[in-house]
Amino acid sequence: MNRQIFFRIFTLVICVLIGIIIGQRMLSRHAALKYIPGATGYTKLDLVIDQIKENYVDTVKLDSLIEKSIPKVLGELDPHSVYIPAADMEQANESIEGNFDGIGVMFNMPNDTVVVTNVIGGGPSERAGVQPGDRIITVNDTVIAGKKIHQNNVVKLLRGKTGSRVTIGVQRMEEVQLVQIPITRGKIPVKSVDAAFMLNDNTGYIKLSKFSKTSHLEFLKAALTLQMEGMTNLVFDLRDNTGGLLDQSFEIANEFLEKDQLIVYTEGRSRKRQNFYADGRGHFLKMNVAILTDEGTASASEIVAGALQDNDRGYIVGRPTFGKGWVQDPIYFSDRSGLRFTTTPPPAAPSRNHTTATSTMIRSTGATCKGKCRRKTASNKTPNRYLPHQREKPCTAAAALCPMCLCLAILPVSAPITTNSLTTLAFINMLSIIPIKTGIP
Repeated sequence: MNRQIFFRIFTLVICVLIGIIIGQRMLSRHAALKYIPGATGYTKLDLVIDQIKENYVDTVKLDSLIEKSIPKVLGELDPHSVYIPAADMEQANESIEGNFDGIGVMFNMPNDTVVVTNVIGGGPSERAGVQPGDRIITVNDTVIAGKKIHQNNVVKLLRGKTGSRVTIGVQRMEEVQLVQIPITRGKIPVKSVDAAFMLNDNTGYIKLSKFSKTSHLEFLKAALTLQMEGMTNLVFDLRDNTGGLLDQSFEIANEFLEKDQLIVYTEGRSRKRQNFYADGRGHFLKMNVAILTDEGTASASEIVAGALQDNDRGYIVGRPTFGKGWVQDPIYFSDRSGLRFTTTPPPAAPSRNHTTATSTMIRSTGATCKGKCRRKTASNKTPNRYLPHQREKPCTAAAALCPMCLCLAILPVSAPITTNSLTTLAFINMLSIIPIKTGIP
């Protein structure tokens, strides 16, 4: 009798538990179909993926599906928020990190053959004996010459982790047989200072191509070297510099500004205003500065140019800049993929972008020369456009001709015009960094 009662109670309990489990599943599915934001923590996207996983007619690789979906979602936001797959993350970080793992050569591929054009000093290839002019025929016994291999694939073959080895077979003019050269890969620096030299006895020139982790130190080293050679005027070329790390931009601007001068501030929907001030310990507080700009000057470059102009520390010479008023933060995932994610709103809200000292927005208009400058056409005929007049102080008779917009000087108003200064300006007019399609493994 007791056993029968126990068995009935046990069966009843089991039935109740099964009913509870089935009921919870039915309720959860019903709740999913009637999703209320904030009620369950699920989004419609989560539910779509769950439905595909559980009920779709065919087997689907969800990882691949999600990888393809993320860029489409970010594509609905702004042009600067991007998803970087794990396979591309290392290459994407090269310009920021200031180095990469490789063998340290530059090459081009005329006639479908890899020809070494330059060997990076102190790098693995130089230590192994690779010479400019060498033609790379094999990589680890695999023939790459005459195989119509894309340049990017050649770079992938030659690059690898620091400490790993690769053997290349090169053809040299004086050698009949291929020269086999084993190379141990290492860290290859990616320089952001492309050029630094004296234009004349007192005017130096520095070309900065990006803002990476090493940019401030590279700039400081180059500028101090030129200062020791007699530089009192600096032509700082930021043309085609699309930006980079925010901290590097205000560290470089800090080298020219007095204590407590505002460099830039940032403010976003989820972020309080943050001001960045100069500390007054810069090395070039009295240096005369002119910054060369064009349509490719963007982001961090505009912060430097705007900070120096707004604090009356330098001239902007050239064409209006790109006007990028966005700040991106990196977000990394466990699979080594990540986002470059905009954390300040679009330029439609002027108070929410990174802004220079006099509240000049770095947005669609960009930064321009001060004074009413007229830019001539490529054929040097009648001026066809007026640039925005940003300053009350116009160009003066004491200012030499601007090589870019034919109006603004690179020398301070108090400086006399000399033959050397005009020669310098004419020389700057001819300066250009010509991109050469090369690989850098």
